[in-house]
Amino acid sequence: MIGILVYGPRSAMGPAGVVEATHSGLTEEQAPKYAFSKVLSQFAQPDAPSDACCHRWEENGHYGERGNIYVYDNPYNHQTQYFSAAKTGQYRYFPTNKTNNADWIYLGTDKETAKTNNESLMGYAQWGENDRKTSLRTTFIYSNPYNGRLELFTLKATGNDGRYWYFPTNKTDNANWKYEEEVAFK
Repeated sequence: MIGILVYGPRSAMGPAGVVEATHSGLTEEQAPKYAFSKVLSQFAQPDAPSDACCHRWEENGHYGERGNIYVYDNPYNHQTQYFSAAKTGQYRYFPTNKTNNADWIYLGTDKETAKTNNESLMGYAQWGENDRKTSLRTTFIYSNPYNGRLELFTLKATGNDGRYWYFPTNKTDNANWKYEEEVAFK
């Protein structure tokens, strides 16, 4: 049994048996950002399909899974921006200037475009998977912490133990990797 306790005069709560944003004490603009969307909306329309696309910063104690999409209401430029978690684990703040960092890959400002961009990213391998063993000519995505860019590299050789080694950090090839290109989403 789940109960909802609401403080306030009965007249402000709306009709009995109706749970809506307009009866939460929040404006229509506030309701999606605050308590109504996270707590009460699950009771308002139990049969409504959920949009599993986008997570919020404060979810799961700042722990995310690689490839999960997060929405960020950027207070600096007043845009809604979408980011993909670059890795599984604890994450830090979103970049505020439409760039990437070690935790986040910038996907754009349109939700549907962000979903498409994220799907394309998930087609690439990521550092550390499979104990750093994979077949030659596998293309990897690299969120370069030295320049904030998202880069693609193709594996061309491994070490004596069959494992691959570090990516170059300056958009060049090395003994193990062929630099392909930079990936940027607007």
